[in-house]
Amino acid sequence: MTDAALVLDISAAMALFLQEEKGRRIEQELKSLIGRNGQIFVPSQFWYEVGNTLVTAFSRGRITMDEIHGIETDLADLPIVTDSLPAAEVRHRIRELALEKRLTYYDASYVELAKRLRLPLRSFDKRVITAME
Repeated sequence: MTDAALVLDISAAMALFLQEEKGRRIEQELKSLIGRNGQIFVPSQFWYEVGNTLVTAFSRGRITMDEIHGIETDLADLPIVTDSLPAAEVRHRIRELALEKRLTYYDASYVELAKRLRLPLRSFDKRVITAME
């Protein structure tokens, strides 16, 4: 594909939006990508993981409802392309990656998407990073 695209996993997205220290690297990369009219690819479960992370952060007192709304607005403004429900052969590859690399099925879906699209994957999950090597 192009150097103006990447796959973003939930660990990197939430580091950015929950203002974690390591999220600053992702912020700079995304600004550069957007400046080149790039795209961010995510598997469909990304949105459920975002929702779950935000609800959990709110329940733990890490963020307010206004911050949730702000994060949701910021996410909606990003050039995100959501991969549709994968075909049977893609689900098979995800399962095989999960078993081979000892990943959750969810994490393996990010790895499979990045490999299928031949894009870099941004993650702070060490197992996910290792699976891409």
